[in-house]
Amino acid sequence: MLFDKFKSYNQELKFLFKNSKDIHFVFFLSLVLILILAFLETTIVGSVIPIVDLLLDKEKFISYQILINEKLDLGLIYEEFVKFFFIFIFLIFIFSSIIQLSTVFFSALIREKISFKLRNLIINNYLNLKKNRYFIESKVGDLTQKLLVHTLNSASVIWELMLILRNFIVSLFIYILLLIISLKITIYLTLFFIFLGIIFLQLGRKVIIKKTHLRNFHQSEIFTLSNVILSSIKIIRIFNREKFFSKKFFEETLNYKNKETLLQTSFNLPGILIKLIFVIISLLTLFYLLNINNFSLINLSFYAVYIGAAYKLINLFAEINNRFYSVMNFLPSISIVMREIEISNDNSHEKDFSKKICLISFNKSLKLNNISFGHQKNKNNLSNINFEIKKYSITSILGPSGSGKSTLLDIICGFSKKNDGNFKIDSNKVFESDQIDFSKISYSNQDQIIFAGSIEENITFFENKEDLNTKKINEVVDICEVREILDRNKISLDHRLNEKGLELSGGEKQRINLARAIYLSNGFLVLDEPLTNVQRTLEEQIMSRIIDYTRMSKTTLLIVSHSLKSVSSADQIIILKNGKVSDIGIHNDLLKNNSYYKNNYNL
Repeated sequence: MLFDKFKSYNQELKFLFKNSKDIHFVFFLSLVLILILAFLETTIVGSVIPIVDLLLDKEKFISYQILINEKLDLGLIYEEFVKFFFIFIFLIFIFSSIIQLSTVFFSALIREKISFKLRNLIINNYLNLKKNRYFIESKVGDLTQKLLVHTLNSASVIWELMLILRNFIVSLFIYILLLIISLKITIYLTLFFIFLGIIFLQLGRKVIIKKTHLRNFHQSEIFTLSNVILSSIKIIRIFNREKFFSKKFFEETLNYKNKETLLQTSFNLPGILIKLIFVIISLLTLFYLLNINNFSLINLSFYAVYIGAAYKLINLFAEINNRFYSVMNFLPSISIVMREIEISNDNSHEKDFSKKICLISFNKSLKLNNISFGHQKNKNNLSNINFEIKKYSITSILGPSGSGKSTLLDIICGFSKKNDGNFKIDSNKVFESDQIDFSKISYSNQDQIIFAGSIEENITFFENKEDLNTKKINEVVDICEVREILDRNKISLDHRLNEKGLELSGGEKQRINLARAIYLSNGFLVLDEPLTNVQRTLEEQIMSRIIDYTRMSKTTLLIVSHSLKSVSSADQIIILKNGKVSDIGIHNDLLKNNSYYKNNYNL
């Protein structure tokens, strides 16, 4: 049964209503407006009787005039009563339209408030709770779809349920009117349309959920492919792969279009068929009545109001049906959002440590003991890593490409969780990465991350104006040769950049990134080949300044660089090979005894 499917989403619906607690007043106000709307709609339907009587039976309409004059103590003559009646009906229509628009507004307000909350919960979850590995293993398009599309779909469930509630209450009022007009005919029609409804619900169940999952899959593929195309446009063009990606995008969007078209048709088909069946039954009934000898026009008001009310009811039922299928279409999105916010936020699987140890708070040294890590089971990228970082020292990590340098820095920074081994922070031996606070580490790698904002804002990472350290800003601008960028381009630190910094070269972006890391440094600086796009002589010049700065400012520096000369003055140099420490020493010793260091030093 379709309702069993609905029942299986019980947790999802609870989750949705749990995240809408702050808008209960809007819910209540919407309910009051819906009740008013139901009364007005029923009044409009009931007004058909006196209108038909006015046209066919003046004496009966006069009886309404007498009744109103008596009840309201009025002295309206017939002509005045006719005007009064039509003005009243006109005002009812106006008021009903306003109330109807208000219910739509509040329903939309509820949807957008919930969507706003879910989006912010997910982005906070991504920023604060998800581990780095989660983003490595996830597709950007999929994450974007969850953040933008599935949150709106989830909130739309409330929107659709509100509209279902509105139509149901209006339908209930009109249904009571039909029972008053003719109990027997109404019961017959009720049984008939319940039968039709069950058939359509069963047919819809086999299509909606399955097609929704397929539609969501193709939508995710479109997001992912769009991101790939936009971020790789240079590579695509230089190798003349425009047609390939254009065709691939065409195929994905075509699949999505076909699935979405089928879904939308499936939503609306039952309602359209029910209305068609009702119109056919109504026309056949009228044809029969007009051909029997004892039919009287006096009874026309009865048939007119009944058919009008019943048609209104069928329209509402058809819309409820369509809204119900929309809810079924959106329910899988709630499951996806729920997993992002509650189930897979990593905290549910982690041990509860009431007090964490700050990694950079050591007074003497930080030791890595037998650290191992692997992206895949039974295959280690790092094995039995052992070395010590002394406070205020400079440690350089070298090694051929793929030896595990960046992976090791990711573990030290907390981006990845080690599989085995422990950290020793002074006298505290820590086995679990979750016991360590990595938040105060300052980090820069070879990525060219530029945010929409001024150059100064990119360096200070949007620090509050009142907290800015102008002296330190100027210092890092000089250290990282950002000043040269400003002078050459005749711009200032207030010059605004777009989110990709398109006017800057790769090396210029890296210098700004490096300046950011140094400015925000809190005593522990990690640099992972931060100047790969900078000319070698300029890199050595900048790195020399950084080393001088870290010694002067008493900063612990951990650095990976492809320029051995720039880090030759490090207090210790660690050489990795195939994920293991192959040698540890200082420049002079390694130059004599280590072939890798000797062969690469003069390159």
